[in-house]
Parts: sequence; structure tokens; C-alpha cells
Amino acid sequence: MSDVSKLLDRIDGTIATAREKVRQQQQPLLSDYTERQKRLQRFEETRDQIRAIARPRVEALAQKFGAQVEVSPRVSQTRAAVTLDFKSSEAFITLTFSVVPDQEVQNVVVEYDLDVMPVLMMFESHAEYRAPIGNLKQAELEAWLDDWIVKFVEFYVRMHEGEAYGRSDYVEDPVVNVKFPKFAAGATLEHDGVTYYFLDERTKEDFIKRQGLAVR
Repeated sequence: MSDVSKLLDRIDGTIATAREKVRQQQQPLLSDYTERQKRLQRFEETRDQIRAIARPRVEALAQKFGAQVEVSPRVSQTRAAVTLDFKSSEAFITLTFSVVPDQEVQNVVVEYDLDVMPVLMMFESHAEYRAPIGNLKQAELEAWLDDWIVKFVEFYVRMHEGEAYGRSDYVEDPVVNVKFPKFAAGATLEHDGVTYYFLDERTKEDFIKRQGLAVR
């Protein structure tokens, strides 16, 4: 019969070695986590500074549009955003300004995102402003925000007064009740001799479900 005590010694040695490896591997991870949490705290301070800079500008834009826009702010540890949903008979228009850290939590990123449906004209949908966390240049950020707000207003005016809209036959999505030029329809449906026009396949599917239709 083999010496079980030798086996037990080997087991104990293996356990001790494995525990030491785990400890050595966890040390840098714990250190990285601690440093990351410190950087996140600094990011939150910079995030709040950016919110203070952006707030009066967003409020001024919303005031210009009055009841035509709904403003929705959201804040978490790693993201702050404000979304403006514009009530337009021409299209769905959503403008979002957000503040996030980069992957290493070394820089703060301010994002401009514009989503329009249907799309009938070229526009810039995304832009970013970056700065080291804790070293924000206020005047530079103010100029960046002002420029993009003005660009959005210019786009909005061009979209509502452009020839593509004014010279087109309009149809209306029966699900979301948004009017748009017929040529911009993202989906259509023939039913009982009537052609229905939709912004996209999603609203078409909603219509089919609501009406209990068996067509696809």
C-alpha cells in the first residue's frame, strides 16, 4: 500500500502554491481596480463641470423650440446624457449630448448624436470632443457645444424648408402618425386595395400585429 502521507503532503503543497499564485495575480488586479475607482471619481467631477457648462446651452435651445421639444436628462456614474426629442410632422428627430469616459478612464468624451428618420438629406450624425480628465478647457468646450447646436439648428431649418420636402407627395405612417415624402418610405404594405406607407419595417410589423393581419 502506498504511503498516503506523501500524497497528503503533495496536496498541501499544491494548495499552498495555488493560493500564492492567486494572491500574486490578484494584487495587480486590486491595484488596477483601486486606481480605476479613483479615476472614476475624478471623471465624475469633470462630468459635473461639463453638465454645468452644457445645461444653459441646452435650455436655450429647448426654449427656442418650446412645446416642440421634450428634454430628458439621465445621469449615472459613467454616463451623463440629455436627449431632445423634437415633435416634427416631417420626421423623428432625436438630438443627444452625452458625457462618458474613454475605456482607460483617462479622458472625458463629450458626444453629439443626431438621429433622424426618415433620412432625406445629408447631415453629420456624430461628433466628439475629448479632453484629459481633470484638465478641461472650458472656453474650448463652450465653443464646441455652441458650434454643434448652431449646426443642428441650421440642419433643422434646411430639412423643414428644403425642396425635397416641399415638392414631394406626402404619406403618413399609420402607426406613429408621422408624415413624410412617399419616396422616403422604408416599407409598404398592400391590403384590401390600399397601400400603406411606413417609416421602416418595425412600424410595418407593429401595424400588422395591431390589425391582426396574416400578411407579411
